[in-house]
Amino acid sequence: MYKMSRLASLVTLTLSACLITACSDGKDNADHKAKSGFTLVPQVETSSPNVKFGINLQNNDCSDGKSTIGNVIWSVTDPNVKSVKIFAGKTMFAYTGAVGQQATGPWVNKDTEMTLTDGNTGKQLAHIKMTTQACTN
Repeated sequence: MYKMSRLASLVTLTLSACLITACSDGKDNADHKAKSGFTLVPQVETSSPNVKFGINLQNNDCSDGKSTIGNVIWSVTDPNVKSVKIFAGKTMFAYTGAVGQQATGPWVNKDTEMTLTDGNTGKQLAHIKMTTQACTN
């Protein structure tokens, strides 16, 4: 009888502890809550099927507005376009060949806009505007 009541007490104590800690697996409880904030989502517009323009973002987690590093990628297969200029806002980011990629600094955020233009004529070929998406679990 003594062993049985001691076992029952141990089971009750264990279950109570599990309920109090919400049966935690030892990880911080923040891991079990819904994430807040947003992720960055690039919206790309191009002028023709001969133009590809994009940005791959590093550490694009639920950051509530922290800036991140991106890798800008472009490819213009129009034979009339020999070089391109890429602007981040009004600042020239790159002046280079029609195909390539280049890393940004840690300044890409929800307000970043980038424009790809023909290096000779200045004609806009593509545009990226960062938007946001709410985080989910």
